[in-house]
Amino acid sequence: MRKKFLYRVFLKKLLQLEDTPESIARGASLGMFIAWTPTVGIQMILVGIINTIFKANRLAGIVMVYISNPLTLLPIYWLNYIVGAFLLGMKTISKQQFSAVIPQTSDGVFDYFMRFVSNLLDLGWEVAAPTLFGGAVIGALLAIPTYPLTLRFIKRERAFVAKLRARRKKKGGLESSAHASSAETAPELKPGQVLPNEPEPSSDEATAARDR
Repeated sequence: MRKKFLYRVFLKKLLQLEDTPESIARGASLGMFIAWTPTVGIQMILVGIINTIFKANRLAGIVMVYISNPLTLLPIYWLNYIVGAFLLGMKTISKQQFSAVIPQTSDGVFDYFMRFVSNLLDLGWEVAAPTLFGGAVIGALLAIPTYPLTLRFIKRERAFVAKLRARRKKKGGLESSAHASSAETAPELKPGQVLPNEPEPSSDEATAARDR
């Protein structure tokens, strides 16, 4: 079930993009990194800017950014904070206290980002710094393998589709040739004449055929 969801939401969308495998893989990798940074609300803008600079597919980056959504924001940013605090050797607050960073209302994506930043800073730099640092570390660790895995997947699936199309085209060509060959070799029958393997018509049938 999870594999089907992963394929439908992410991998299938990447396969539908018309670009080189390298550009798509690069875009997916950068999108994965951005998805883990605490930049909710302006992530698509960042994808557009960064992927343009690195000549990566922007749509592939947008697909991966959807990893961070209203359902996953708190778990992702909480993990960023915990990892960052551990690496920096800082004390942590409770998850309930940390959940205050997620805005409950907004007037648009940019307003959502501004409210998020404001909420994060209200908790102090001892929370904001680990969240930023942890997001950068986790994002980089996931972005690095995303490139070769996506590149391999795109190339393998495109090769499979090309092979399947070639097989169907070849099969269709053989069937067309067979039909054309049978039409060319079919003998021209005269009135009352039958094929060698067909039974001779009875005298009544022959008489009826001549009368017609």
